[in-house]
Amino acid sequence: MKKIYTLYLILVFFVAGFSQDYIDSLVNREKQIDKTRQHLIYEYRLPDWGYRQFYLNFSNSLGGQKRENQDVRRYNSNTNIHFAPYYILYSESEQKITSIEVILGTFFYHSVSENKNNSITSESILNQLRTDLNIDGSMSYFLTNDWFLSARTDNRLYFSESHDNDSYRTNGSSSSDRSVFITRDYDLSGRIGLGFGRLRNVTPVFRALRFNERLKDLKKQTGSPEELAELAAFFAQRSAYSETYDRATKYFYNNLPDKTIKILQNAQPWEIIYLDETWNEIIGNRLEGFDMDGGVSFDYEKNDNSDVYTTELFLLGLYLQQRYYHNICPSYQLGTNFYSSFSKSVNNNTPYNYLGKGKLQVENLWNLTDKVLTELDLGMESVFTSKEKWQRRDRYFSEITFRYFLENNISANLTASYNIYKNWPASVFFDYEDIQYNANYEDDKSWILQFSLTYFLERGLL
Repeated sequence: MKKIYTLYLILVFFVAGFSQDYIDSLVNREKQIDKTRQHLIYEYRLPDWGYRQFYLNFSNSLGGQKRENQDVRRYNSNTNIHFAPYYILYSESEQKITSIEVILGTFFYHSVSENKNNSITSESILNQLRTDLNIDGSMSYFLTNDWFLSARTDNRLYFSESHDNDSYRTNGSSSSDRSVFITRDYDLSGRIGLGFGRLRNVTPVFRALRFNERLKDLKKQTGSPEELAELAAFFAQRSAYSETYDRATKYFYNNLPDKTIKILQNAQPWEIIYLDETWNEIIGNRLEGFDMDGGVSFDYEKNDNSDVYTTELFLLGLYLQQRYYHNICPSYQLGTNFYSSFSKSVNNNTPYNYLGKGKLQVENLWNLTDKVLTELDLGMESVFTSKEKWQRRDRYFSEITFRYFLENNISANLTASYNIYKNWPASVFFDYEDIQYNANYEDDKSWILQFSLTYFLERGLL
């Protein structure tokens, strides 16, 4: 296993040390990316687009039950109300990429239960109010063509208050009990840094190329490289239509570039449907480029449960991350990800004084045809802490995903993963992200194998 990761580390440094054209010439040989594709994939520029949503979600349910005879009476009713406003914003351009999502969920629950059995009567009234606020955001702002500022924050504020009133009556006497339980959870994190490089999502380019090939299958006029570049920039906005309109396809095709609309002006309905199936092809998530950024980070967690117990952790630290993706040929994409951080606790009575994280991942994507997609991920992840002594837990992982789809015939999906865990020392014990690591094993492994298959023996109209 270690030899495999060593080979991939050598590959990463090889990629960084040699020009992209040289690597392509070694790998492709007889499968050079033609000039049109090379221009589109390697020189693609993000269009200026975005969308915004602000909507309310409300739901309410009422329920009850009553059962009664001469000696027994049981009655209960409940009300459940959920109200949540959502605000979502996404914008993308060569200079800035911004993503913001704010969700404020409010839940109210009220229930009344009454039980009467001969001379004993009990009643319980429960009122519960919960509020859950999530604020997530990220931004990359380019100061020059290669240098950029990056910022990211993930925040969750949770509040719950429950009032439970119980009363009992029997033989002329009565008693009551009232309890209040309050929970407050705060989970805030963020980072800001300076970066170098460019990483672009070039999936729209592959969609445009496949769209063009389908035009060719229909004996339609195909687009020039310039028209394909314009089409790819428009395809990048597909998600905006899905998020903005209920009938997204209608508005999307109405706004196609003029030259594409001219080609399709006499198209039959079935031809439009055939072209729209471009979006159903499994091509994976295609990225192109390299970037690296680093800076300062913070994490704050607090849990308060009606003064029963309170935990608090405040970490300040530094982080560094690197991403590299390259489509060596139309059917193969290589990617590497590296992330590391080191933080120090700035408050007292914490599980650890120092926390470190590191992860190296190598991704391989093979898109053999529009019907076959294979992804292979290999990597290593490490978490280490220090209180009275240093402790570390490593995870070596591999995962393969295979998807095959043949229209009206077969659909197959396979996912397999294998993990090896190592602890230093063997008696490691610490808590991290609500997971308790207490593994005193010499051999610690896990694996998962999932397979699904749908095969049509017979399928047709009568």
